[in-house]
Amino acid sequence: MNMNIYFSDFSFCLLVVTLMMLAMLKTSIVKRPKQYIVIFVFLLSVMAFFFDPIKAWINNGNYTDLYRFYLDMNAFRAHGWDGNNVYFRTAYYNVPLVKLLVYAVSWTNCYGLLAMIASLIAYGGLGQVLIDIQKTDHQSNQYAAIRFFIFVALINYKVVITNIRMPIGLTLFFIILYLDLVKKVPFYKCLLLYISLGAIHSIFLLFLLLRLILFVGKNYNKYWVYLIVLFSGSFVSLATRFLQRLGNSNYILNILGKIDFYTTGSKSEYYELPIIILGVVKILVTLYLLYKWKNKENGKYEELIRFTQIFSIFCAGTIWNYYLFARMTNFLPYLIVVLANQNVMQTSMNFKKMHYSELVILLLCSLHLAYYFLSYQYRVMCF
Repeated sequence: MNMNIYFSDFSFCLLVVTLMMLAMLKTSIVKRPKQYIVIFVFLLSVMAFFFDPIKAWINNGNYTDLYRFYLDMNAFRAHGWDGNNVYFRTAYYNVPLVKLLVYAVSWTNCYGLLAMIASLIAYGGLGQVLIDIQKTDHQSNQYAAIRFFIFVALINYKVVITNIRMPIGLTLFFIILYLDLVKKVPFYKCLLLYISLGAIHSIFLLFLLLRLILFVGKNYNKYWVYLIVLFSGSFVSLATRFLQRLGNSNYILNILGKIDFYTTGSKSEYYELPIIILGVVKILVTLYLLYKWKNKENGKYEELIRFTQIFSIFCAGTIWNYYLFARMTNFLPYLIVVLANQNVMQTSMNFKKMHYSELVILLLCSLHLAYYFLSYQYRVMCF
């Protein structure tokens, strides 16, 4: 990876957009959060459209999943929907929804749409939930805009527009979780939606399992549940044996292959210390915000709070595996923006009267933005 790049044209533009987001929190538009969110979802998505993963790989030495998807779109155009699997880099028979999306974009011959769609779903979906929370909870006019900026600061933009499957799936999971635990949509309807996410990425079966633990755990001492959840991330061999007994379908074999690839293969030895540190910090901040909620009336958020407890404890237990830890902690920003409730953050953008909770959030955002912009993460991105 070429580490001699200091600031690319793309990262400079992204920095300008980020600073605009921050500056506009002090203007009157913050009281019109829908306009604020629409403006910046649009800008982030337009930038995603013009990102060039081929140039990023060839010139800057930064391989991204989007480069693989570009090759797959070429394969779709050459060999069609039913082309032999040897032509593709992704095992699409396990992820039909992703296959449909990639196939559809390939035939527009406008490959930038794939990253643009990922950005629209990831940022737009989260923004819509924040606006709904502001309206239904009668939060201050600034609520949704401030929380949206926090989310953008905590999420790796490069991952959003290049990884495709995980960012889309994470946002959809969060929306379903919100409908399930906060809006109280009947669980059987949400269950079908949870299961459908397995057609985007198999890891969402694990997310569903954590949701089911919340359901089953109500009948047991919560501390025993937390202890089991903490160490469950280490039960890979047990999970492998269980999957092997389910049969030898392509879907199961693909999951077993990924478990082996990320736990015993060469990938299992790879890690990025800054990502681990940021993941640990996100867990600690989540636990701190949960503590701030402890003596407050949770109301309709009670089950979401309990799920957040289970999820953050599970994240801590997965630190032994870099890839699992990174992917699980990538979901914490969705929970953090909800935990950063009006009851926790009272003074909004009044820096002179900030409470400890607001200082913690500010520090968290600063750490993430500093790493993203000053490391290779954003510097290698290009038009």
